[in-house]
Amino acid sequence: MITKLYTTESGSIDFDPSVPCLISTYNGFIGSEDFRNQGEFGLEMIQQKIRKYGKIAWIGDLSKSEIFDDEDVEWTGLEWSTKAYALGLHYRAIVMPESVFAAINVRDFIARHNERKDPLVIKSFTDIASAKAWCKQCLDPLSVGR
Repeated sequence: MITKLYTTESGSIDFDPSVPCLISTYNGFIGSEDFRNQGEFGLEMIQQKIRKYGKIAWIGDLSKSEIFDDEDVEWTGLEWSTKAYALGLHYRAIVMPESVFAAINVRDFIARHNERKDPLVIKSFTDIASAKAWCKQCLDPLSVGR
């Protein structure tokens, strides 16, 4: 059963114990303060859920999002991802935005992430079901090497 942990007009964070994963959703444009507050809350939830479940994945559902502020994208790549990985998050799925401009934002973010060779594994998807399936597979120790 999915549990809502955080909600604002422009975003939310849910928890799905069947994966287990946190799902951060953005709706339309999100201002910098709200974006970072949601991210900081997410870090707290990563820490809390890893303590309970031993592992966790993160899904960013950006399907309904609009373009993100460049400074927030940079903050996510350099600060948030580093902190999340240090807390034990190793897999992050991104559901691609429907907006062409937001999708360009996300592709640039993933390209910069890969250039830095950050250890946090990020993969993009077209829908939430595929993202969850990948996260579940990554977190299942029996699926390694399949």
